[in-house]
Amino acid sequence: MNILVLAYPGIGKTYVADHYQNVIDFEHQHYIHIYDEDIRHQPLEQIKGQTSKRRPNPEWPNNYIGAIKEELKKGRMVITPFIPATYEVLTKKDLNQDVRIILAVFDKNNFEDLAKRYRIRNNTEEFIERRRLDFPNTIKLFEDAENVEKVIVESGKYLADALIDYKIELKPGKGLKNYH
Repeated sequence: MNILVLAYPGIGKTYVADHYQNVIDFEHQHYIHIYDEDIRHQPLEQIKGQTSKRRPNPEWPNNYIGAIKEELKKGRMVITPFIPATYEVLTKKDLNQDVRIILAVFDKNNFEDLAKRYRIRNNTEEFIERRRLDFPNTIKLFEDAENVEKVIVESGKYLADALIDYKIELKPGKGLKNYH
């Protein structure tokens, strides 16, 4: 069975892809937005918060869903951000009845631990404030979600820990990322 994990930003998607070969860290940014030329060369974590330097991608969401389907066909576990935009698209679209969808969020009482992680990875303060504002809404989506599996990443832990505890098979080795 194919596995699609929607994981809240900052809980360890990149780490999982860096350490487990059957995984792809699948960012949505370059599917949902077209970035201005002057910031395209910057690392992903730095361009995420620059809302004035991006515009909507007219191909969204079909470009994103199509690319995810291709990765699932290759037998990879796809880990993509769990934010309202991706949640709405991925739970409303018919990906495939053989896709196991898992939502993963951080402990709802410890957003400040996430904010520290964002600063360590050089996210902008604008990005952090957007996450602070949408975190309660995402937790509500998580709590209300039906027909998906749910995993909570406890404070001090990361996505890999939670997936292993949840009995998801992670094969040691280098996985993939769909961004630079």
